[in-house]
This record gives sequence, structure tokens and C-alpha cells, in this order.
Amino acid sequence: MPKSSPDTWEPCLNRNGPWGIALLLALTALVGCQHSWFGNQDNRPYNILLILADDLGAIGLSCYWEEAPATPHLDRLASQGVRFETCYATPVCTPSRVMLLTGQYGFRTGYFSFLRSKYTPDFGTPQRDVGSKLTFADVLKEEGYATALAGKWQLTGNGPDLIRDCGFDEYRIWRGQHHLFETKSEIKSHMARGSQDKGRYWGPEILENGAALSTEPMDYGPDLFTDFLIDFMRRNRKRPFLAYYPMVLPHDPWEPVPDPTAPHGWKPAGYPEHIQYMDQLVGRLVQALDDLELRERTLVIFTGDNGMPKNQLVEPAVRVPLIVSCPGTIPRGEVSRALTDLSDLFPTLADFAQAEVPGDHVVDGVSLGPTLRNPHWPHRQWIFSFLADQRMVRDSQWLLDAEGRLFDCREPAAPFEYPEVTASTDADVQEGRRRLEKLLERLPAPEDAASS
Repeated sequence: MPKSSPDTWEPCLNRNGPWGIALLLALTALVGCQHSWFGNQDNRPYNILLILADDLGAIGLSCYWEEAPATPHLDRLASQGVRFETCYATPVCTPSRVMLLTGQYGFRTGYFSFLRSKYTPDFGTPQRDVGSKLTFADVLKEEGYATALAGKWQLTGNGPDLIRDCGFDEYRIWRGQHHLFETKSEIKSHMARGSQDKGRYWGPEILENGAALSTEPMDYGPDLFTDFLIDFMRRNRKRPFLAYYPMVLPHDPWEPVPDPTAPHGWKPAGYPEHIQYMDQLVGRLVQALDDLELRERTLVIFTGDNGMPKNQLVEPAVRVPLIVSCPGTIPRGEVSRALTDLSDLFPTLADFAQAEVPGDHVVDGVSLGPTLRNPHWPHRQWIFSFLADQRMVRDSQWLLDAEGRLFDCREPAAPFEYPEVTASTDADVQEGRRRLEKLLERLPAPEDAASS
């Protein structure tokens, strides 16, 4: 079982109350029947398809918000599993991706912001090398999983072996500005070329297993990444596999997308159109699992790396979709109010893979396994997000933002519109603030993390 951080568990459990005692008893029972909630008929570990959308908040999908673009494939996926109402990422790509890979918050990894920010580890330091960190792919590969990645990488480290150092046997990535740079001067040189780079969409610049992949002007990058993962799943259908898809959609630039109903045609450019094409690709992947007769033995997870507006530590920018489906194992059509963040996915994948995490790797997340079996399971009592030297934390009642404002998030009137109660003198409000402020003492900002 993954080793959960004391920073995660201790604030979650009120051992003095009846709810805390009941939860402790239940957890004790679960530890005694380790992994039993993940058994399948032949006891083979589950395959895993993990999809990470690029720049997609929770209200970007029609199963979350009726005014969103129609996303029928993701709506169907939600109807076949559990949809989490409240999942936190960070408001920019890089720290979310590192948190997802490692199960750790920024104060452990050093990644508090985007790559070229001062709030990331210095060039040339071991901490900056993502390949030196333990990832969920490392853990699953150790258990005999075939592992592959396709799409957008956007992480730095030590040269051309970086992705394999992160535990992936195979990859096909958009090269662009996210090539596997080794030095700061190489990044500057590449950035200076600017317009000479091919984009991530039409006629993309792609790196596959260390070699440039030849593309034509009418080749569409997201299709090529999806094709790669479908072929990977087909080739490895007789063994457990991990297919990680950090998509390039629906990130800008918002270019025209292919029209599935008209060969060689396309639809107009726009963010809604990118969301809808992303939805089509998710449908293709799930259909491929059906065609391979692997759907009921594959855990499918869909989430996002940040919402909008980016680079602002506010809930619309950190609240992302989270849909988890595995027919026959996970209940269908459930909506969970359990609070979760991206750090929870590392221990969740380890649980489904029946994998042990090395004891020296502290995991800030908590496995969603019990909650996926029973969507009314309370899971954890708080979630956390951060950007640079700012931090935000919430529980089921209160949200404490980066400016010290307190919001009552029990009954939102509309998406993200919580009543502000900062000036309230009510005892329960003041107790809620004290509880969250005390929690932040365990979740340090960059300067505090460096000195600890």
C-alpha cells in the first residue's frame, strides 16, 4: 500500500468524534483485506488508461454544466462510472503534472509554478530532474506493466532519456517547445526560433521514442497521439498496461479541427470546438477498449491540469473534472461529493495495480479506492492547491483563499459563487478559519519549504 503523508491523514481524522472513530475502524478493516476491493475474475491487475486534458476546468464538460459544449462521450463515460464534483489541480500546467506523476505537493518536489518561473528548482540541480523522482509509471513498471505516454510532456530533466527515466517504455510526444532540453542555453536557442516550430495540431513536430516522426501538413497531432495509444493497447492486450495520455487539446491556439462527418473537412476554430474534438478522441479510446474486449478490466480516468483563468489561484482555475470508470468494479452513474485533488491519483493507480510504493516515497494523496467502491465514502476532509508563494485550501464547509478570504462553500448558488464570510464573527466560521490556517502550517510555501 502507498505510504500516505501524515500531512494528509492527520488533519483528515477527528479521532475524538464518532465519525473519526468509525472511519478508523473501517480503515483498519480495509488494511486487513489489502487490495480486496480491486479483485477481478482472474486476479490480473487492471489496465489503466489515464487521460489528462490541457486547460480544461470542470465546467468545460456538459456532464458538469449544462451551458458547456456538448461532450456526449465523456458524459457517457461519467454515466458508466463515478463523477467527482470537486477535484483540485493547480492553475498552471507544470506543477499539476508533477503532482500527478509523483503524488506529492510542490513543497516536496520544488515545483510551485510553470517551468520558467523562479518558483521551480534551479537548472542543473537534481531536484529539477523529473526523471530522478519516483512516478506512478515507475511503480507500475516494477509490477510488470507495459507503459506508454503520448501527447504533451512539458517537463524538464536530464536529456533524451528523461521520459524513460520517468517509467515509460514508449512515447510519442509533441516536440515543439517541450523537447527534452538539457540546458538553459538550449531552451533559449529553441525559443528564439519561435515561428520555425511546427505546432501541436496540423503538421505537428513529433518525437517518437527518441526519433523525429515525419508528418504531413494535413496530419492532425491529436489523431496521431490517439492512434499511437490505441496501437499500444492492442499490442499489449495480453498483459497489464498503463497508457498515459496528457492531451494537447483543448489548449490554444484554437485552430480548426477535423470534421468526423466529412473526410478531409474541418470545423471552425474555437475553444468549444477543441473541447468537442477532445471528446471524440476519448470516445475512440473507450471504443478501442471495447473492441479489444478489455473495457471491464481497464480503469479509465479522465481529468484536467488546470481550469480558467490560468495563473490565478482561484477555484475556477484549479477545479477540474474527474471521471473514473471501470464497469463491473466501479458503480455506474454515481456523483461523488468527496473532495479530491491530483495527488490522489498516484496512490489510486498503485492500489489498482496491487503495487507497493517504496517506503521512502511519501505520498501526499490518498487512494480513491474505497470511494470508487462506495461513492458516499468520505475519503479526505480537505484538498489543497498552490501557485508560486500562494496557497489555497478547502474542506467540505469552508474555502480559505490565497488572500486570506474565507468562503462558505456548502451551498453554492452557481458554479464557484460562494458567499464570502471573512468578516463573520460566528463561532463556527471562526473555528473553520482556525482549522484551515492550522492545516496550512503543514503545507509550506516555497521559502518555508526550502528552510524546512
